[in-house]
Amino acid sequence: MALLKSRLLLIPIFWSLLTSTALAQQHGSASEEEVVQKTITDFIDAFNNLEWERFRQYFADDATVFNPAIPEVTDLHRLYLREKIEAIFERVFDEAKRGKGPPYLDIRPERLKIQMLVNAAIVTFDFRRGASSFGRRTFVLEKRNGRWLIVHLHASNVA
Repeated sequence: MALLKSRLLLIPIFWSLLTSTALAQQHGSASEEEVVQKTITDFIDAFNNLEWERFRQYFADDATVFNPAIPEVTDLHRLYLREKIEAIFERVFDEAKRGKGPPYLDIRPERLKIQMLVNAAIVTFDFRRGASSFGRRTFVLEKRNGRWLIVHLHASNVA
């Protein structure tokens, strides 16, 4: 009888471990979410300060970017592959460096939300662009070889 009671006591413990592990896998551990947040924070810091080498390291080789504010991009405002993204952003950096700085840009995320998936994360936020405009950004990051890399960036601006 004692053996049966001890086994019955193990059921809730086992169930608790099983469900907490499943939830952690579904929603991502707090530490992975913190790493994703730090990755985005560091990326934005590199962009605000126009630190080219830091900025470019965050993109995966097969990344895509949608940004209607870049007029040179005619294919539905989509950039595909890191080298094309870099070619456009090098010009953006050169133009922005003519201004006062660092920091040259003033992207300060508001209402940042991170949604963790198994090996990916979706990060969304908005930010003020002057007195009457704001920008919205969505990043998709994927964990590759132990690093969180941007595989997609979608930018939109609202007047």
